[in-house]
Amino acid sequence: MQTIDKLCCLAVLFVLLWAGNAAANTRQHLFYISKSENRNQVHYAISLDDRCMPVGNTPVYAYWQMLEKGPNITEWLLDREQGAYGIGRQNVRGGTVSFSLNSLPNRTITISTSMRNGVCTVKTTAYIAGEQAVLDHIHADLWLFGISKITLHGYRVRDNVKVEEVMR
Repeated sequence: MQTIDKLCCLAVLFVLLWAGNAAANTRQHLFYISKSENRNQVHYAISLDDRCMPVGNTPVYAYWQMLEKGPNITEWLLDREQGAYGIGRQNVRGGTVSFSLNSLPNRTITISTSMRNGVCTVKTTAYIAGEQAVLDHIHADLWLFGISKITLHGYRVRDNVKVEEVMR
Protein backbone atom coordinates (compact mmCIF):
# COMPACT_ATOMS: atom_id res chain seq x y z
CA MET A 1 0.00 0.00 0.00
CA GLN A 2 2.82 2.45 0.74
CA THR A 3 4.30 1.87 -2.72
CA ILE A 4 1.01 2.86 -4.37
CA ASP A 5 0.80 5.99 -2.20
CA LYS A 6 4.35 6.95 -3.18
CA LEU A 7 3.60 6.39 -6.86
CA CYS A 8 0.47 8.53 -6.63
CA CYS A 9 2.42 11.34 -4.89
CA LEU A 10 5.14 11.16 -7.54
CA ALA A 11 2.54 11.28 -10.31
CA VAL A 12 0.87 14.35 -8.76
CA LEU A 13 4.26 16.05 -8.31
CA PHE A 14 5.17 15.33 -11.95
CA VAL A 15 1.88 16.81 -13.19
CA LEU A 16 2.35 19.95 -11.05
CA LEU A 17 5.92 20.45 -12.27
CA TRP A 18 4.90 19.91 -15.90
CA ALA A 19 2.00 22.38 -15.57
CA GLY A 20 4.35 24.95 -14.02
CA ASN A 21 6.76 24.65 -16.95
CA ALA A 22 3.95 24.85 -19.48
CA ALA A 23 2.64 28.02 -17.84
CA ALA A 24 6.11 29.59 -17.79
CA ASN A 25 6.40 29.57 -21.60
CA THR A 26 3.62 31.54 -23.24
CA ARG A 27 2.80 32.50 -26.80
CA GLN A 28 2.28 36.13 -27.77
CA HIS A 29 0.70 36.96 -31.13
CA LEU A 30 2.75 39.36 -33.30
CA PHE A 31 1.04 39.87 -36.68
CA TYR A 32 -0.49 37.86 -39.51
CA ILE A 33 -0.48 37.46 -43.28
CA SER A 34 -3.82 37.33 -45.07
CA LYS A 35 -4.22 36.43 -48.71
CA SER A 36 -6.77 36.98 -51.43
CA GLU A 37 -7.13 33.24 -52.13
CA ASN A 38 -9.18 32.38 -49.01
CA ARG A 39 -9.75 33.40 -45.38
CA ASN A 40 -6.87 31.31 -43.94
CA GLN A 41 -4.08 33.34 -42.37
CA VAL A 42 -0.47 32.72 -41.39
CA HIS A 43 0.05 33.96 -37.84
CA TYR A 44 3.40 34.82 -36.30
CA ALA A 45 4.01 34.44 -32.59
CA ILE A 46 6.85 34.52 -30.08
CA SER A 47 7.56 32.15 -27.18
CA LEU A 48 8.21 34.04 -23.94
CA ASP A 49 9.17 32.90 -20.47
CA ASP A 50 7.58 34.02 -17.20
CA ARG A 51 9.80 37.15 -17.19
CA CYS A 52 8.56 38.14 -20.67
CA MET A 53 11.91 37.23 -22.25
CA PRO A 54 12.22 35.36 -25.58
CA VAL A 55 12.76 31.61 -25.17
CA GLY A 56 15.78 30.17 -27.00
CA ASN A 57 17.60 31.32 -30.13
CA THR A 58 14.58 31.04 -32.45
CA PRO A 59 11.56 32.18 -30.42
CA VAL A 60 9.52 33.49 -33.39
CA TYR A 61 7.46 30.94 -35.30
CA ALA A 62 4.64 30.77 -37.83
CA TYR A 63 1.49 28.68 -38.03
CA TRP A 64 -1.72 28.60 -40.07
CA GLN A 65 -5.00 29.86 -38.62
CA MET A 66 -7.31 27.70 -40.74
CA LEU A 67 -10.38 29.95 -40.75
CA GLU A 68 -11.87 28.02 -43.67
CA LYS A 69 -12.12 24.98 -41.34
CA GLY A 70 -13.14 26.79 -38.14
CA PRO A 71 -12.16 29.64 -35.80
CA ASN A 72 -9.82 27.61 -33.58
CA ILE A 73 -8.14 25.28 -36.10
CA THR A 74 -4.37 25.74 -36.47
CA GLU A 75 -1.77 23.83 -38.47
CA TRP A 76 1.99 24.08 -38.89
CA LEU A 77 3.42 25.40 -42.16
CA LEU A 78 4.32 22.73 -44.67
CA ASP A 79 7.92 22.49 -45.88
CA ARG A 80 6.87 23.74 -49.33
CA GLU A 81 5.32 26.86 -47.71
CA GLN A 82 8.49 27.92 -45.89
CA GLY A 83 9.78 29.94 -48.86
CA ALA A 84 6.69 32.14 -48.90
CA TYR A 85 5.74 32.31 -45.22
CA GLY A 86 8.68 30.92 -43.23
CA ILE A 87 11.04 32.83 -40.99
CA GLY A 88 14.58 33.57 -42.12
CA ARG A 89 17.28 34.70 -39.73
CA GLN A 90 16.52 35.52 -36.08
CA ASN A 91 18.76 37.54 -33.77
CA VAL A 92 17.93 37.56 -30.05
CA ARG A 93 19.40 40.19 -27.69
CA GLY A 94 17.78 40.34 -24.28
CA GLY A 95 14.13 41.29 -24.76
CA THR A 96 14.59 42.21 -28.43
CA VAL A 97 14.33 39.89 -31.43
CA SER A 98 15.10 40.97 -35.00
CA PHE A 99 14.07 38.69 -37.84
CA SER A 100 12.98 38.60 -41.45
CA LEU A 101 10.56 36.55 -43.49
CA ASN A 102 11.96 34.29 -46.19
CA SER A 103 9.82 36.12 -48.75
CA LEU A 104 11.05 39.57 -47.57
CA PRO A 105 14.69 38.94 -46.57
CA ASN A 106 15.69 42.62 -46.69
CA ARG A 107 12.82 43.80 -44.47
CA THR A 108 13.79 43.56 -40.79
CA ILE A 109 11.00 43.08 -38.27
CA THR A 110 11.85 43.91 -34.65
CA ILE A 111 10.06 42.65 -31.55
CA SER A 112 10.54 44.39 -28.21
CA THR A 113 9.29 42.65 -25.08
CA SER A 114 8.98 44.09 -21.58
CA MET A 115 7.21 43.53 -18.29
CA ARG A 116 5.09 46.48 -17.12
CA ASN A 117 3.15 46.28 -13.86
CA GLY A 118 3.35 42.49 -14.00
CA VAL A 119 1.97 42.36 -17.55
CA CYS A 120 4.02 41.24 -20.53
CA THR A 121 3.93 43.72 -23.42
CA VAL A 122 5.11 42.99 -26.95
CA LYS A 123 5.66 45.54 -29.74
CA THR A 124 6.34 44.48 -33.34
CA THR A 125 7.84 47.16 -35.58
CA ALA A 126 9.11 47.44 -39.14
CA TYR A 127 9.73 50.21 -41.63
CA ILE A 128 6.60 50.71 -43.74
CA ALA A 129 6.68 53.35 -46.49
CA GLY A 130 9.90 54.69 -45.00
CA GLU A 131 8.38 55.19 -41.53
CA GLN A 132 8.99 53.15 -38.39
CA ALA A 133 5.62 51.54 -37.69
CA VAL A 134 3.93 48.98 -35.52
CA LEU A 135 3.26 46.10 -37.93
CA ASP A 136 -0.39 45.03 -37.87
CA HIS A 137 -0.63 42.65 -40.82
CA ILE A 138 0.51 41.89 -44.35
CA HIS A 139 -1.87 41.12 -47.21
CA ALA A 140 -0.84 39.12 -50.28
CA ASP A 141 -2.87 39.48 -53.48
CA LEU A 142 -2.45 36.22 -55.37
CA TRP A 143 -3.07 35.40 -58.98
CA LEU A 144 -2.67 32.29 -61.10
CA PHE A 145 1.13 32.56 -61.43
CA GLY A 146 2.09 33.85 -57.97
CA ILE A 147 1.80 37.09 -56.06
CA SER A 148 0.64 40.26 -57.81
CA LYS A 149 1.31 42.54 -54.81
CA ILE A 150 2.01 42.57 -51.08
CA THR A 151 0.63 45.31 -48.84
CA LEU A 152 2.13 46.01 -45.41
CA HIS A 153 -0.28 47.57 -42.90
CA GLY A 154 0.67 49.29 -39.68
CA TYR A 155 0.59 52.37 -37.50
CA ARG A 156 3.35 54.97 -37.48
CA VAL A 157 5.24 54.86 -34.16
CA ARG A 158 5.51 58.63 -33.68
CA ASP A 159 1.78 59.46 -33.98
CA ASN A 160 -0.17 56.19 -34.41
CA VAL A 161 -1.40 57.20 -37.90
CA LYS A 162 -2.24 54.33 -40.23
CA VAL A 163 0.47 53.64 -42.83
CA GLU A 164 0.55 51.24 -45.80
CA GLU A 165 3.15 50.19 -48.33
CA VAL A 166 2.40 48.31 -51.55
CA MET A 167 5.16 46.10 -52.93
CA ARG A 168 4.86 44.66 -56.45
